[in-house]
Amino acid sequence: MTLSLHKGKGGYWWLIIRGETPAAGDGAVSRRNRHTGVRLMTGIALQGTVSNEVQLAPKTRVALLKDLRAHAKLKQQIKDLEAQAKALNDRVNAVREAERLDKFEIDGFSVTLVAPVREVLDKQKLVALGCKIEWLTKATEKVPTAPYCKITAPKVDR
Repeated sequence: MTLSLHKGKGGYWWLIIRGETPAAGDGAVSRRNRHTGVRLMTGIALQGTVSNEVQLAPKTRVALLKDLRAHAKLKQQIKDLEAQAKALNDRVNAVREAERLDKFEIDGFSVTLVAPVREVLDKQKLVALGCKIEWLTKATEKVPTAPYCKITAPKVDR
C-alpha cells in the first residue's frame, strides 16, 4: 500500500491510498472513485505525523544527546525506585492486613488503608426517571474502587 498527500483546489489536502486496503471485515468502508479509479477510505481512522528535518550544530547535537541519555537514565532509575517502593509498600500492607488494622502509626510513620468510593451517574436510570433535576441524586450510585495502602513519612526539618 502506498500513501501520498496532494494539495487540491481550495487549499484542501487529500490522502491518496493506492494498493491493498483493509478488508471489509476489519471495519473499513471504502469506495472507488469512478473517474480516477482510486479507492477512497471513508470509514477508517488514519493517524499521521509530519516530520521536519532540522540541522543542528555539532555542539548542540552532542549536548542534546547527552541530556536525552541522562533523561532516559533518570526515568529508568525512577521506574526501578518505584518498583522497590511498591515492594516495600506491599510488605507493610501485608503486616497491616495480618494485624487487621485500618490505620496505625509507628515512630512518626502513618499507615492507612485508603478505600475510596466514587459516585457514578446511571444514565439509564436518569432517562427512566424522566430527567428532572431533583432526581439526579437518586440516579447516582456509589461504586467502590480498588483500595490501596498509603504510607506517610514523618516531616523532616531541613
